[in-house]
Amino acid sequence: MMEATLETNEITELTGIIRVENKQVVMLRGSVATSEGDSESMNQTIIDQTLYNANKKSIRKAISDFQNRFYEIQDRKDEEAAEE
Repeated sequence: MMEATLETNEITELTGIIRVENKQVVMLRGSVATSEGDSESMNQTIIDQTLYNANKKSIRKAISDFQNRFYEIQDRKDEEAAEE
């Protein structure tokens, strides 16, 4: 019988939903690793292509706001690591 081992990784997850007229248009997800060397990601899924196409300018602004929030979390993590 082989022994099982457990590895754990901590992440900070950021999620967002962009709505137009109370309908979900884009779903956003970002994962920021709290452990050095772990991977990080940011993804977007267009749920309603018609509403997306009709409202690209405001939706892209909201996506940019999400990306900036993701970068703020990354930067804060790096600053905290540098203080340790």
